[in-house]
Amino acid sequence: LSWSPDGSALAVGWERRGLAVWSVSGCRLMWTLPQIGGALPTTPSRRYTNGETFLHPMESGVRAAAWGPEGYFLWASPRRTKPPHCSPYHFMEFDFCKSGVVSSASQNEPTRLAMIGSNRILILGAEREPTLESEWQQILIPVDYLWANWPPMHIAVNNESTYVAVAGATGLACCNIRSQRWHIFGDIGSQSEPIRCCALGWFQKWMIVGNRIPGESGSSASYELLFYPRDPMDSSVLQAHKKLASKPLLIDVRADGYLLILGEDSMIIMLRMAVVEQFRTKRIQVEDVYKLFLPTRERMEPPTSEQNALVLTAPGGGISNLRIFPPLDHALQNERDSIAQRGEVIDEKNLRAAMPTQMLLLRTTGSVILLDARKMISVPLLRCVEHFWYTQTESPPFENVEHRPIWWAYGDDGLHVCFRSGMRSYLAADGLFSSGQEPVVGVEQWFELDPEVYPLGLMPRFGMVLGASQGITGHFSGTNGKDSPCHVIKVKRQPVLHTILRHLLLEPTVDDKVSLAVAVRSSKYPQFIESLEWLLYEAVLEHDNDGSRGLQFSIGHETLLFPKVVRFLRYFGEYEDVVVRCARKMDSKRWPLLFSLAGEPASLLEQCYNSGRLSTAACLLVILQEMWGFMSSTPHSLRLLETAINRGELTLAADLAGFLAKADQAGMLNASQMRIQVDVSWMKQFESPNPRLPAVDVLVCRRAKELVEKLEFRELVGLSVRMSFPLSEWLKRENLGKPLVKDFSGFLLQLHRQFQWPEPKEYEVLRAVSKYEGAVNPDHSSTPRIAAIVARRGEHFGTALPPPLSSSGPDQLSKIRAHARGLCRDELTYLRKVAQLAGLLDVTLCVTTLLLEVRNIVSVLETDASLREPYLGALRSFSVTGYSILAQNLETLSSVVEGLPAPSSVGDANQNTTELQLR
Repeated sequence: LSWSPDGSALAVGWERRGLAVWSVSGCRLMWTLPQIGGALPTTPSRRYTNGETFLHPMESGVRAAAWGPEGYFLWASPRRTKPPHCSPYHFMEFDFCKSGVVSSASQNEPTRLAMIGSNRILILGAEREPTLESEWQQILIPVDYLWANWPPMHIAVNNESTYVAVAGATGLACCNIRSQRWHIFGDIGSQSEPIRCCALGWFQKWMIVGNRIPGESGSSASYELLFYPRDPMDSSVLQAHKKLASKPLLIDVRADGYLLILGEDSMIIMLRMAVVEQFRTKRIQVEDVYKLFLPTRERMEPPTSEQNALVLTAPGGGISNLRIFPPLDHALQNERDSIAQRGEVIDEKNLRAAMPTQMLLLRTTGSVILLDARKMISVPLLRCVEHFWYTQTESPPFENVEHRPIWWAYGDDGLHVCFRSGMRSYLAADGLFSSGQEPVVGVEQWFELDPEVYPLGLMPRFGMVLGASQGITGHFSGTNGKDSPCHVIKVKRQPVLHTILRHLLLEPTVDDKVSLAVAVRSSKYPQFIESLEWLLYEAVLEHDNDGSRGLQFSIGHETLLFPKVVRFLRYFGEYEDVVVRCARKMDSKRWPLLFSLAGEPASLLEQCYNSGRLSTAACLLVILQEMWGFMSSTPHSLRLLETAINRGELTLAADLAGFLAKADQAGMLNASQMRIQVDVSWMKQFESPNPRLPAVDVLVCRRAKELVEKLEFRELVGLSVRMSFPLSEWLKRENLGKPLVKDFSGFLLQLHRQFQWPEPKEYEVLRAVSKYEGAVNPDHSSTPRIAAIVARRGEHFGTALPPPLSSSGPDQLSKIRAHARGLCRDELTYLRKVAQLAGLLDVTLCVTTLLLEVRNIVSVLETDASLREPYLGALRSFSVTGYSILAQNLETLSSVVEGLPAPSSVGDANQNTTELQLR
């Protein structure tokens, strides 16, 4: 067992196998062995070429482990065992990154979403346009600065997440996050006295630096606060400084200029910063507000005898986090409430918050305490907490200050929050205990402890809590030619919209209008429907776990969460989708409880069917079948199947056909509702993935007839493939030798539009003709004109296709075009072979024209000479150079070609290919 230097992590090495690092609240930050049943990907299994299995790090056990400077490294030595379990390493080094608030005095929220390593910084939410899938933005610290000042010890990110400052042994390094340009000053190489930073912070465009001044001739060091402007940033532009009695351990800056400092001697100092303009230059002025010593201190007693016991005081009174309370938005709201009570008009432009006299602090023992500096009263709020943070964002769903959490706390029991309503008495203008009674704080537990995800803070947008967890990406080569897993820090996201809605629905003073307003403003987020689903899911579980309520609701059931959630969800058009997705995630034994208030499954299915949500209606079929059997679901299945086929949702139609086939195999199909008036028994001889049902085949045949009448051949191809429909045999039976194409020009244009097929280029036509003439006459060679055009084919390829997304690169666009054209070619080839088997010469001729298969075109024209004139006339009618050249060459080509199949054999020699082989 080995604690990190700052006491925030514990390394555990087992004698027989494995190494892990844990946080003080029980979150596993790193581990080296696979976890059975773990929620995250672990070390992948792997075998070497010689058959030897992959060795995980520390698989043979840990002999010793030690932390490096500032906890950035963990060195571990494996136990030496006999092969093949012998580790090839004498010791291994693991790199770590620390949370910004753990390694620095700054406590603001952007610093909380940053991590610092031995030579780099990882930041979240610093993009110009943050997205839902935002990942770590990695910034390397300049080597020139680290060379003389390693290791980095302090980090601070400004409130706009545009600048980050880092400090090592001496000097400062400030980086523009967007441009990643660094500026270094105040180190040993500077002309002035070097800065020995012990604290960092930001206020608007000024940097706050805690500086240690070494003592002379054995005297103790002194400390001061320095205030530098961000532009320009240099030691010579110091604007203000403030002497301190002791080393600053924690600092907190509120946006209205109040600065809270915790010293090593347990003294708390409140300063006020004001921005003034002098000679067209903005400067900062600092003034004292008040000072006080903490009323309580942590004490550590060394293991000595009682008579000689020496009492030591922990630095800073054992405080690990300190924030001004309330936050600025709640302080301004207090002023609004106070002005409204006096009946005065609120002037938002001149509204100012009162001087803060309260602060929220976290002791190293895990207790969150609210301290009133004016009355010198402290009140414990929560225990077993590792860290806490404020909600400093106004993006949905956190616009309204009344309905967003004031603070969040993470500890042994998971994540807790506290709303303004839960601290109403603490936010009163006259301070704590104004009524003479100790008020009770309202804290809600939102999420249980996740042993593999360490929460960092709140994402400024999208309403999500961000956390870090171990991940593994690939391997790196180690000694003896063997590989080891590469551990990385993954970002995990937890939506919180459903928990906010839950709080609002349970709040007696909040009506549905407020909850609806919060939900509507968050509806643009991708996780909106999922949040509504989780809201219903948790309400059902909570109600089901309370055995005293059962399925019957009392007269006062409006106070329960489950009925309120159902009533709330009915306001949304996605109500049926939310109910169905929730039902699919829970055990079927809870379905009666869910649908007792949500509505009968058959009624919900009818609503989905009428609104065109066939996928949701199909999911309800499974629920109907589970609750009432196949007899009740058969009529709905047939209706959905017919509608899905008519709308072209063939994947859903194939699934519904499989559902009916399973019901038929189980002997539970309601045959009285499947009366067949058309003979489709001939289709049984053709193979199909699912057993054929006459009712399904009748629906498919009816839809195929409609598509043929409209000449919608691309949908016809999809219907044949997805529904295992013998299209060529059906065309033989339905067509009876009648031509389908009456207007060749119109049909060719229709095929181009259906298959999104580009018009033929000149070089493509000449190349196809040359290939045909080469097959007829082996001594034939391309003319110079053809060769020249083919050489320029790269200038014309794919220009007639629809333009893809502009965000893709040129190489990716070429791949997209090639893939799309390949799929269309496969469909056209399938249609051509089906038409050949069915004897549809007119359809075959038009399809082979799109494919530029000159050999098949000539063969069809020789087979049926009546098609020659209307076909060539259609080619000439197009104002397309490629088709004009094709018509000219077809007129001059000989009708008798040596080596080609006889006229009675149209196209390829695959006439007898079965329909299954074609698919």
